Formats: sequence, C-alpha cells, structure tokens
Amino acid sequence: MYGFFQGWRRKAGCIALVMASMLAASWIRSLRAEERICVGFGGDEYILAHLGGWICYYNGPTSDRQTIRWSTRKHSSNGDLNQIMPLWKSNPRVYYVRHWPIATLLTLLSACLILWKPLKQSSPN
Repeated sequence: MYGFFQGWRRKAGCIALVMASMLAASWIRSLRAEERICVGFGGDEYILAHLGGWICYYNGPTSDRQTIRWSTRKHSSNGDLNQIMPLWKSNPRVYYVRHWPIATLLTLLSACLILWKPLKQSSPN
C-alpha cells in the first residue's frame, strides 16, 4: 500500500478525489436546502451561497461593520434560478456556477492522477 502513494501525482489525485466527493455531497444537499455564509467587513458584505445545484457569490454594501452569519433554509425550487433568487439574478455583481462541472472536472483530474502509471526511475550506470 505504501508503494501506491509514492510520488506527488497519486497524492494529488487522492486530494482531488476527496474534494470532488465533498463537492458532490454539497451539490446533493443544495437541491433541498439553501445555505449562505455572509461575512461583513469594512462596509462590504461577501456572500457565498449554494442552492438548487448552483454556487453563488455576491458582494455589496452593508450597514453591518463586522459580522459573520451562517443561514440554512429548506427550499424546493429544482434548480430554477428565477424561483431561487429573483433579485440576485438581475444583479451584475452576482456570479453563478453549477456544481456538476466542477465536480466532474475534479473527478476526471483525480482519475488521471491516480491511474497514471508512475515514471520509471532510471538508475545512473
């Protein structure tokens, strides 16, 4: 077993596989619940949310100086952004990305890194 983890490729592949698994679990959870992390700092608020199969990032002004909030609520929007966040969708300062492309790319990357045959060490003769 120790021989399997020699080299940086397989170690990086295992880390990528763990990240892909965590993102896939987050994706499944986001289909039923909305979670937001809001961080207020210096008059700006930074929000990272995952809901309905989407990861969303937003920053904007806030009246709170320094605050950190975590909120969770259930929803059943089935990934329709018009139902999830009608006010955020029209805001140009909101960035959206689906969970599945990131999880798929991390899974493929981990497969390449784990399954790639290690290079043979040439002996200096």
